[in-house]
Amino acid sequence: MTFATNNSPTAWETYTSQARAAYINGRYAETERLLSSALKVAEQFGENDGRLLESLKSIAGFYAARGEWGIAENMFARAVSIGNKTLGAHHLETVELQQKLDAVQKKRKLGQTPPAINWF
Repeated sequence: MTFATNNSPTAWETYTSQARAAYINGRYAETERLLSSALKVAEQFGENDGRLLESLKSIAGFYAARGEWGIAENMFARAVSIGNKTLGAHHLETVELQQKLDAVQKKRKLGQTPPAINWF
């Protein structure tokens, strides 16, 4: 498997699409590595670039699906913060991110196992 190694949009797209394929095929360690790489690339573009929000949402969903509530909570909280700044608190995407953050916080506090829904 080849990976893009620069900070171009193509690298982000490559990591993101490969992560989705790995997730679908049950290769979770690979999914985590690819999502982390996509996030690192997206961070280079800054908060005003939608790829950062998308990367945070994807990796947060991945961790939520695995029941890793603490990590998911941190990622969703960061995504909500960026959404509030760049899209506004009442933007649909920001509201949806806040709802996911609320759900993760509740599940973490209750010690619940991952739900049977698609977070990613």
